Amino acid sequence: MEHVLDQRRVSLGRGPGVDLALDDESLAYAHAELEFCKGGFRLRRLSEEAATRLNGAPVESAELKPNDRFQLGRLSFSYVVERRPGT
Repeated sequence: MEHVLDQRRVSLGRGPGVDLALDDESLAYAHAELEFCKGGFRLRRLSEEAATRLNGAPVESAELKPNDRFQLGRLSFSYVVERRPGT
């Protein structure tokens, strides 16, 4: 599954009110967010009980680099940067 980040801030979780709702019990209702800053995205954990890892290490907040892998609960994601035509 692929999701294009076309907003400055995208919240992820399993609850109502998040931008990207994922049906997985290992996620908090508002688990994490991706926020655009300094030409890239920053991953930020939103809840103390929300298991969040970046490249295997626990993380509160960190800037993402191309090809980083992050985990929210049991779900794994890859951060891929692609240049779009016209950008």
